[in-house]
Amino acid sequence: MRLYPILFTVLLLCLAACSGGKKSRTEKIKLTLVSEGPLFSGPNMAKCVWKPSVAGKVTSVRFTSVSLASVDTSLADLAGNFVFQLAAADSDMKKIAFFNGNASSGPVNLRIAEEQKDLESFFNGKEITLVLDYDLIPEEYSGNLSFSLEFDAEITTE
Repeated sequence: MRLYPILFTVLLLCLAACSGGKKSRTEKIKLTLVSEGPLFSGPNMAKCVWKPSVAGKVTSVRFTSVSLASVDTSLADLAGNFVFQLAAADSDMKKIAFFNGNASSGPVNLRIAEEQKDLESFFNGKEITLVLDYDLIPEEYSGNLSFSLEFDAEITTE
């Protein structure tokens, strides 16, 4: 008879441990980053500010894919050597993905950085500045250049 209260207690503890805890999901995010023209040959930057809406405290973030395309025109013969980074007021800038070479006519799939540490602080903060560094190929581009950035991120919360 003494065994039942112990089994009941163990069962309650298991249920409590399983009901709370961490939740993991993959988020697909699509944003537009803008470079204000006129732009000139060589290094340039496009950016946007994003406020992630994640319920709970983020304990882990891992980017699984990053791609970009131009909103206005084809990127072929226009831009190359892309580096996608995250920046925030209370965190050091982190490199997320990159692409070496000139863009093709379709979307460019960036290579994910192998090391992805300490990204949780970005997603637990108020806002993230997404930064895309790139090289402009022609001597000059008179207008603004907008990039459609799409990424998948595995986010774990508690």
